[in-house]
Amino acid sequence: MIEGKSERYKLFWIGNDKGTGGVGIFLAEKWVDKVIEVNRVSNRIIQMKLMVGETIFTAISVYVPQCGLSEEAKDGFYDRLIAVASKVSEKEVLAVAGDFNGHVGKTSDGFEEVHEGNGYGERNTEGERILEFGFAMDMLVANTVYKKRESHLVTYESGTAKTQVDYLLVRKKDRKLLSDVKVIPSEEIVTQHKPVVCDFKVKKVCQVKRKFIPRRKIWRLNEEQVKREFKDQVDELLGTNPRTASGSVEEQWKKLKDTLLTVTEQTCGWTKGPPRHKVTWWWNEEVENSIKEKRKLWSDWKRGLVNKEMYLVAKRTARRAIYKAKTEAEKARFADILRRDDEKNEVFRIAKQMAKTNQDIVGEKCIRNDDGVLAINEQDKKDAWKCYYERLLNTEFPRDRENLEVTEAVDGLAIRIEKEMVREAVSKMKKGKAVGPSGVVAEMLKASGETGIEMITNLTNQIVREGVIPEDWELSTIVNCYKGKGEALDRGCPEEMLYADDLALTCETMEGLLVKLKTWRKALESKGLRVNVTKTKVMISGCNVGKPPEKGKFLCSVCGKGVGSNSIFCGTCKHWVHKKCSGITGRLKDDKRFMCKRCKKMAVADDSDIEKVYLDGEAIEVVEKFCYLGDTIGAQGGAGAGVMARVRRGWSKFRELLPLLTSRALPLLTKGRVYQACVRSVMMYGSETWPLNAQAKVEVSSHWARQTEMLIKRLVTPMMKQLNDHLDKMVGVPRRTVEYHGRRATSERQNAGATKLPDDDIGHTGFHQLDSQTEGYTLPPLVQQTSKLIKEVVGFMMRQMNDCLDQAMGIFSRTTENNELEANCEAVETME
Repeated sequence: MIEGKSERYKLFWIGNDKGTGGVGIFLAEKWVDKVIEVNRVSNRIIQMKLMVGETIFTAISVYVPQCGLSEEAKDGFYDRLIAVASKVSEKEVLAVAGDFNGHVGKTSDGFEEVHEGNGYGERNTEGERILEFGFAMDMLVANTVYKKRESHLVTYESGTAKTQVDYLLVRKKDRKLLSDVKVIPSEEIVTQHKPVVCDFKVKKVCQVKRKFIPRRKIWRLNEEQVKREFKDQVDELLGTNPRTASGSVEEQWKKLKDTLLTVTEQTCGWTKGPPRHKVTWWWNEEVENSIKEKRKLWSDWKRGLVNKEMYLVAKRTARRAIYKAKTEAEKARFADILRRDDEKNEVFRIAKQMAKTNQDIVGEKCIRNDDGVLAINEQDKKDAWKCYYERLLNTEFPRDRENLEVTEAVDGLAIRIEKEMVREAVSKMKKGKAVGPSGVVAEMLKASGETGIEMITNLTNQIVREGVIPEDWELSTIVNCYKGKGEALDRGCPEEMLYADDLALTCETMEGLLVKLKTWRKALESKGLRVNVTKTKVMISGCNVGKPPEKGKFLCSVCGKGVGSNSIFCGTCKHWVHKKCSGITGRLKDDKRFMCKRCKKMAVADDSDIEKVYLDGEAIEVVEKFCYLGDTIGAQGGAGAGVMARVRRGWSKFRELLPLLTSRALPLLTKGRVYQACVRSVMMYGSETWPLNAQAKVEVSSHWARQTEMLIKRLVTPMMKQLNDHLDKMVGVPRRTVEYHGRRATSERQNAGATKLPDDDIGHTGFHQLDSQTEGYTLPPLVQQTSKLIKEVVGFMMRQMNDCLDQAMGIFSRTTENNELEANCEAVETME
């Protein structure tokens, strides 16, 4: 979430590290829970579906390749954009917007169906591509619909150059929804591009006010005083000797349930309203005034009333005010956490909430029914889920009932359940879980003490004796939760409940593997389970898989390497075979009947080109790697695939928690605990099974070093800016950018061939931006001294920061990852 003056926005984006592409969509907070689908097509295309009432709005943000790129890149972009837009249903409202890097022109010559004659400038080749795309997709350029003055048409301005490159396209059938399209020329968000605003008319959505349902304050049972009061009242109501309790199972359960709920109401109380989360807004009066001043000076500079330096000073002042306000807001946010006893748990709760908030889809989503049509209103959703669960819970897999295995009945009394067993089970129950229909939760059972344990023991033993359970235990509430995997609009596959858990089968030959698979399939089907052939994968692992074939006249039929004198000839495949690959012990003898392992189907050195394997006529895909029990196994063997999979997962967690890890309000040790528990543990998961080599160890260590470097940069950069400002004030250096010196040097070389500026012409430059001598141009002496001082001070600060991060994350002289990896490697070697 990005916080502003009075509102918050969520950014959906995609880009790359090179900066050659990147698109995004800003969405106001009130619409965040209406997002039903986000599709990141490429670095230049992103698609979002938004549910507004009973209407679906599909927005596509684009960044078209610029003029300097090849025609193939432009054609490929438009082909992909057409493929994405073509999949949008006609019932949805489609809008394609972004930087198209083209000029459609002022008039609509030849494109009257797409262009309505109210554009700007002259048409070029890229502009014709835009109009052709609109013609192909039956869309029109919304910028050309309404007559506007020039300032409300120009979307890009740089110096004296003015043009129109940012467009918004809508379907012709949706033209009636448009009310206005204009450009805001006075906004200084981006100095060159101007924001394009399009107003849509939509049917007003009547917000149904949710009825508040009070809840018991169960979390108060964690307080010692409340817990003691709860236990005393439970002892008083249930009696001092729960063993004497009599009655049926239903009566005993009702007595226990009513007692726990009544005592909870008396000791903990009820909630009186919806949760009111405290939000600390960083926007204050100082930020407000500095932003207003910056905008005023930007407008005056554009009109020529003030010089650019005054605007830049106001811009820097506004940035300092924003940075100061955000820092104070972060301190206020984390101040309460640092004073709490459960600081560690609270920090992890914030990290979990942050990861949940950053998910694309966070609200209640619509789903597709059996016909593939979106169920939008509440009744359609209920009907769709009803059909789904009817099939899920009532579909029985066909099996041969007559040939089922018969198992002898076990006679004798059931084992009595003791208090120690119940006490151990209750202690393992987790807190904070959702309340079921009965209202009883684990916190109540734990706080009831020995009286509750005794009551539960008697109840469970009576249930075993009588063979009945309370009616409340037969009730349940099913809540559908999207976990962020798969398609958000899909309800899931009901038949997957009948599939077996993941199985991994290994064999030396393909024939043997298929025999094993058939055997398991038959055994599972006899128990009412299935083998999902569509999800079954085959991986062929051998010495030559993934490696280029070696060159040579005589190659081993098994391993593919060149053979020497100590080899034997295979009469079947007519290839020579190494002695170590032949399986023969002792001296080799000339044997015309000899058959190598490959011919016996005992090795698969050259079978890596197999693409499909068939099981009873059904095709099974052949893959180079697959994930089993959280670990990735590759066809080439070794730990390469597993290491890279864990590294990618670690980076994903690191980016999720980056705002928390770079917060200046949290202590360094707290950040270290978060990093160790949430990032480092993810990256090192399953490392005890990796057959490591030096390359894999370097791979993990290098990625850890990159993460540390990112943290250092995020923490040191603000201090570097402050240090720059203080040094400027100390030595009296006016603010002048490195571009200023570059322009002066270039101009003087061209005009007079000068190689040095006057000593009194002093300017400011960053130590990392320009060397003291660049192409014969010498910086002023005072600037050189300042740059040298900044280098020394910042270098010292970065070394100290590195040491602090090492101590916070448990890293000394050698990284913890290296120590663990080497320990695991030694353990694997010892086992071998």
